[in-house]
Amino acid sequence: MDLGELRQIHAVLGPLRRFFSEVDAPVTLKAAQEMAGLAGGPVRLPLSPMTEAQRRRLRAILVDLGTKVVA
Repeated sequence: MDLGELRQIHAVLGPLRRFFSEVDAPVTLKAAQEMAGLAGGPVRLPLSPMTEAQRRRLRAILVDLGTKVVA
């Protein structure tokens, strides 16, 4: 890959990367797994589940990235 391609990938993944910095990574990963139809399971303390607004934002980001969202 050349630098231009890497910059393009970085730009495309930017919204997801920023979301990971706003919401704890394990919470985001588990929610994304569930949205993709994979077993994610609940988060454990001291983490707390995403709010419905955060879930909507994550769902929109995944759809924009071309991820098949089933849940």
